Parts: sequence; structure tokens; C-alpha cells
Amino acid sequence: MSFGENLLIKKLRENSPKGEDYFAFNASTVSYKTGFPVLDYYLGYLVNVFNDKNELVDQYPSIGVSGGCYLTAIGRPSTGKTTAMAQFAANIVRPFDNGSVIHFDLEQAENYSRIQNITKFKMTDMMNGKYILRQEQNSISDIKRAIIRIYKEKMSEPETYKYHTGKKNEFGEESVIFEPTVVIIDSIATLATEINENDKKESKKMEEVSSQPDRMRLAGEISRFFTELLPYLRAANIIVLTINQIKTKIGMGIMPSPAEILYLKQDESLNILRLYRVIYKENSFNCWKLCKRQSAAKLKINILIYMTGAIS
Repeated sequence: MSFGENLLIKKLRENSPKGEDYFAFNASTVSYKTGFPVLDYYLGYLVNVFNDKNELVDQYPSIGVSGGCYLTAIGRPSTGKTTAMAQFAANIVRPFDNGSVIHFDLEQAENYSRIQNITKFKMTDMMNGKYILRQEQNSISDIKRAIIRIYKEKMSEPETYKYHTGKKNEFGEESVIFEPTVVIIDSIATLATEINENDKKESKKMEEVSSQPDRMRLAGEISRFFTELLPYLRAANIIVLTINQIKTKIGMGIMPSPAEILYLKQDESLNILRLYRVIYKENSFNCWKLCKRQSAAKLKINILIYMTGAIS
């Protein structure tokens, strides 16, 4: 069945004010290989390219993580989460002159010698901005400002920062998008709000241990932080990689309490932990089959990686 010309959409597109394209399709993207074949092929899909006669003229595999996505690695301490994220990021931006990694190391556990060993970037390239390791000014507000400035700069000069992918989208048009920028937030558990040292009331907080209401407000701010960023990530092809921790919950009773994952709801945490225990005993291939079948559609993130040591 073929439909006639949609006059409503045609008029809306023709009469849209400059800068508004609410009725144009903009859901096409490309994927980037992370260097981890199990993950890349799990996330991959087959792109079908059609001409204006609705004839299938080409097919090609889109392998890896989608441009402009938000990806989270969750696992226990010392299971290789940061190493994996640094390798992911480096492999994504490596082919691009304007591709960069901005790594917000809130845990302050990394150094350039280790990053160079992990990524194999030249030190001169990192000095020129290929991989930026940040260990100061890493509040939620600082990170958001950095991402928004990346977005604004890309949007101000699209002809400078866009590239021809050499691929066609499903409508047979060549895909021209921004070169990828990758932001690593390590980790969600150590995110904090910005404190104005010149304000007496706020400055006093620097000397105090945060209360339970403070932590609840922080959790809400973290949630808003990610929600507010989503529209800008896809538009400017900014890939955000975050790390979260599975912590042992200390209880007062004789029965052991289940481990908890910061800033996830109880039912979400339990679901992840059940899968975590199974994945730990399986090889990487079965691990990703399990993730594909049970978890991806249930969680509030684009992709969830279970770093247990099973994937090296």
C-alpha cells in the first residue's frame, strides 16, 4: 500500500521559520566501534537503504555504539570499568582530527602515564586535546557547562566540525554528522554540587558532612543533569560514558543485605544484581545474549554494561 503526498507535512516544512525543523526527519545516526567485538556486534544492526521508488538498493552493518548516546558501566570496584571506558573512548575518537575525549576523573585515580598506556595515544596528541584528563572543577555544574560549550561550539561552525561518513541513511541520503566527542564521568557515585566559596552560607557547607536530605537533593540534581543533557548529545554527537559502582550495603541484622547501586531504584538494582551474578559465571558471548534478552528494555539508560571481569 502506498500513500499519497502528505500536504499537511509539506506545508509545515515549507513554512517553517528559519532555524526550526520540527517536521524534518533527524533520527538517522552512525555507529562507532569500541574495539570490543562482543559489544560492538551485540549493539549492531543492519541498515536498509531505499531509493525514492521504495526499492531496497543497499544494506550494510552498523556496528558499535550509536553517535550521541549515553552509556553506563556498572560493576564492583577493581573490575576494569575505567580501563574499558578509556579504551572505548579512545577507539571512538581515534580516526578524527577534531575527535576528543574529556575525562572527568572525580575519583582522582588516573594519571596521564596510565591513560597513555591504555589508549596508545602520543603524548603530543594528548597535549593538543585528544585526551583531556580533568581532576579539578568537576562538579555537576562544571561538567554540564563543559558539555554545553562543546555543543555550542560545534553548532556555531558545523562546516568545520562535520564530516562525510561515506554511508547513506535509510532514505538514500548521505550521512553528514559532527565528529564525535566523548565525555567520561568517573564516577556517578562521586558527583557533587558546586559550592560558592565566596558565599558564607555555602562556604560553611565545605566544613560539614552532608546530611541525608542533602544526599536526596544531590540524587535529584544528578537525575535532572542527565535528563537536561539528552537533547544536546545527539544533536552535537557527544557520547557520554559514565561509571557507577556496586557497593556492599552495610546492615545491622544477621541476614546479609543485597548490594546496592547508587542512584538506581530498589527494583532496578535487584534486577541488575541478579543478572550480575549470572553473568559472572558465564563467558562473554552468553553474557551479552542474556543482556539482550532480559535487561536492555527495562532500564532507563541506552546501554548497560556489566563489568565483572568476564570481558577483558
